[in-house]
Amino acid sequence: MHAFEQACVVHYLTMNLSLNRNSGTETRCCRLAFVWLVGYFNSHKTCLNCLILTLTVAALAMIRLLFIVSSDFQRISMLYRNTSATGSVKRSPVWPYNNYGFHPVNEKGVYSFWNVCIEARSEFIQRETDFLGQKIHFQETKQIVIYNSFYRDGVQKVYVAGSHNSPWNQWDIRFSRNSIPSTHAFHNTTAFFVVQTCPVNFHHFWIDEFVPLFCVIKKANRLQPGSRNQIIYRLPTNLTKDSICGCYNKTTFEEVLFSLYTTTFHDVFYHMNTNTCYSSGVFGISAVIDNPRKIVEHTLKYMNISVHQEEGYVTIIQRNFRRIININELMHAINSMGFRNMRVVNLETMGVVEQAKIAASSRVMIGVQGAGLQWAAFMPPGSNLIEIAWPYKHWGFYFSSYVTQYQIVHHQLYAQHVRVNWSSYEHMVRHGNPVSMEERIELLQSRPKTSSLDNIWKWGDAIVNKDDLISILSTVDFTIPQTQDIIIESEVSVKNQLKFWNSSFS
Repeated sequence: MHAFEQACVVHYLTMNLSLNRNSGTETRCCRLAFVWLVGYFNSHKTCLNCLILTLTVAALAMIRLLFIVSSDFQRISMLYRNTSATGSVKRSPVWPYNNYGFHPVNEKGVYSFWNVCIEARSEFIQRETDFLGQKIHFQETKQIVIYNSFYRDGVQKVYVAGSHNSPWNQWDIRFSRNSIPSTHAFHNTTAFFVVQTCPVNFHHFWIDEFVPLFCVIKKANRLQPGSRNQIIYRLPTNLTKDSICGCYNKTTFEEVLFSLYTTTFHDVFYHMNTNTCYSSGVFGISAVIDNPRKIVEHTLKYMNISVHQEEGYVTIIQRNFRRIININELMHAINSMGFRNMRVVNLETMGVVEQAKIAASSRVMIGVQGAGLQWAAFMPPGSNLIEIAWPYKHWGFYFSSYVTQYQIVHHQLYAQHVRVNWSSYEHMVRHGNPVSMEERIELLQSRPKTSSLDNIWKWGDAIVNKDDLISILSTVDFTIPQTQDIIIESEVSVKNQLKFWNSSFS
């Protein structure tokens, strides 16, 4: 390389290192260095030129870095002097060289920010979402603002990790380079911004919200007593049962949610107090964990529930909808095999802690496909879930991948017959509106019209072949205690319980 070409390289690198931050003095220094290098390399053409070139570029880069660091640390020191009316210090980013103004917790689309505030909007935004064909309208009266954002300014849409069941995995966030106003209430804690799907359904609450949230909170080192983690939702949480079947009722599984050491108040972001700020906020949730069983163990420990594998209960789940018609026959078949610790439960009538206790003391769980079978993950490792479904009527098996990762063995039990329950269908899908005889005939002769939710066979009742059940139970490998009697959790006798169930099908 000729001396003049080397000098041009130095000039090119020097100009690019400026990063659009040149001051007048700095520009003159770069020009003097360029002129000197041109003269030097024209008179010295030795093999030391390469070494000198390298050292010169390194020196100029070091000078440029010193200018940047001194300028930015001066800005940081000024920001730390800004205090609120109560004297609490506003936090600023530890290292400001991320062009996006935030840094990811992991590579899965989860992001954290400093100085996250909830403020009132000058103009409200009307939103619309869909549930079971119904349009749900809500109004956003507040906005999320992130202060001390350095390089970002204005409103930007941030796409985050979340459940594939939700189209709402994005947040509209206003970035501001200013400091938090002194009139705002500042909380030195972390807020987790969550896009929920159907928190009243335990399966969706568990896989779409709780497990990913557990992983993120643990990674953020906030899974410890006294953390007071704040949960803030993207969608409304106060919609009534009449509007969307209660799917967005946030309180149903609060006792499980509180095991993440959260505050007792958790709500949609525009219901939070105006001008409330948090020292840090995490947007997006992602299930990244090496052993999902640890989540179950943590939750049971928080609820003070012990797992007693020696009890070995065979638990049959009966439902208000999608029921087992010949449950009497199945119970006697199980009893004839020598399973003495047997019980029939209706999880829909129990509290959350009681449901967890039922699962933790079961070794075999039998039930029709539905959200309640997610509790099978709480059974001891090596336990068995027998899922009843009817794929030939467009209602297939579902829970294999959702329980095997918790070290639960999954079995498929095909229903022998399925009976359409029009009352269940009208209540759960048609919101109480009756289905005419003409439409019933049409529905019976066709496939589901819109989705798996609007499926008359999903809300049917099943008859199970007892021999098929016996065949599966014969493969279960654990010692059954012989001292207990059959237990029905509703505290009525087997005879009265069976009489009630049988009469409901007459």
